[in-house]
Amino acid sequence: MVDVDMAQNLNQMKKRTVHKNVTIPVVLADAAREQGLNFSEVLTDALEEKLHSITNRR
Repeated sequence: MVDVDMAQNLNQMKKRTVHKNVTIPVVLADAAREQGLNFSEVLTDALEEKLHSITNRR
């Protein structure tokens, strides 16, 4: 028999990342760069917020 820690496996799966190319208006890219924003972090936060609001409507 093999013991598997499902909580640990789920945690590791949630931390996996993928690369995505996105296209945004240059004015937004310039402003974000000037503010020192991390594009990946901002996109992740926005997607989590958007998906959370969608799943809560059901």
